[in-house]
Amino acid sequence: MASELRTDYHRQLDQIDSDVALGLALVEEAIAGANAAFLAADDEAVKTVAVRRQEIKTLHASVEALVFTQLARQAPVAGELRQLVAVLRILPELDLTIALAGDISRRGAMHFGPELSPRMRGLVSSLFGHGATMWHQIADAYSQRSPEIHKRLEDAVDEIAELHASLWAELTSGLLRAPVLAEMALVARFLKRLGDHALEVARWIESFTSFDGAATTVD
Repeated sequence: MASELRTDYHRQLDQIDSDVALGLALVEEAIAGANAAFLAADDEAVKTVAVRRQEIKTLHASVEALVFTQLARQAPVAGELRQLVAVLRILPELDLTIALAGDISRRGAMHFGPELSPRMRGLVSSLFGHGATMWHQIADAYSQRSPEIHKRLEDAVDEIAELHASLWAELTSGLLRAPVLAEMALVARFLKRLGDHALEVARWIESFTSFDGAATTVD
């Protein structure tokens, strides 16, 4: 019986691992979709991002249930406990990030992109690019168990902050109608938050990948 429980336990850990990796991929895909929805006014991309958001919600609930089951039944310790705790912290960040992507993509459906100057569009595109790159690096770090991911992303967050400041300066230059300015102020904030959430996920990945102790459990 103990052997069967251990086999099932490790199978569930593998499932949790693969589901988190899927969630990271869905976030990256949603950011790309939000980019197309906003800058290209792609209505199909808006729908795709909405679907990805629902998929993340479903995945969040199922993974969270699996984690709590393992914590209750197996009492994991050391590295495995750190990983499960990290997963519980990562899941809400995926929710929040894909919600931001959804909010940005819906504003793309308003079709006010043509009112933006080339400079504004370039800054928005750069912010999307930095956000997408950070989340791609997060996905790689999770699968490869890279312990230095948080440190590597700190510079990227600083670059995003600079881009955000430049975009805000453009937005307040008086070139936009008041309703468009109000929406763009939100979009600029959302784009900055993409990097903030990536950095938080990086911190939790580092919390268990940098652990040197042996992962053991209590049967």
